[in-house]
Amino acid sequence: MAKMMLKNLGAIVANTLTDSIKMIDIDELHNSEDNFFDINRIEEFAETILGQGGVKDNLVVRPLDDGGYEIISGHRRKAAVQYLLDNGENISRYLPCLVQSYDDNDDKLLDIVLLNVSSRQISDSEMWKSYEIEFSSNYTCSLKLFS
Repeated sequence: MAKMMLKNLGAIVANTLTDSIKMIDIDELHNSEDNFFDINRIEEFAETILGQGGVKDNLVVRPLDDGGYEIISGHRRKAAVQYLLDNGENISRYLPCLVQSYDDNDDKLLDIVLLNVSSRQISDSEMWKSYEIEFSSNYTCSLKLFS
């Protein structure tokens, strides 16, 4: 019985994740004002994306009240694809996105930090700002306080 419960739970999780992934037009994706990580070496990154035939890793986004989506993780991927499109490369303008909802701004900020810290080499100043956000009291934080 326990094996069947785990199998059913796995199926539910898989369906939830699949249902939350959408191909979204690049024009509907908006950079988060809370993202303080550098968007650099785009040309080099763009060549990697072009070489692998497009973006293979999902961006993480949240829906905006007035339409479109705010990027939580994937600012560099979007910038690299925009660079390729601007330079006439034949690449899809639709990016794979995991659409997330956040109960509050603190959860969103925590994801911005954790998803970026775990996926790239970051500068000392980015690391310090990440620690300030992650360890602020009761997860109550605002990037504007640290700017």
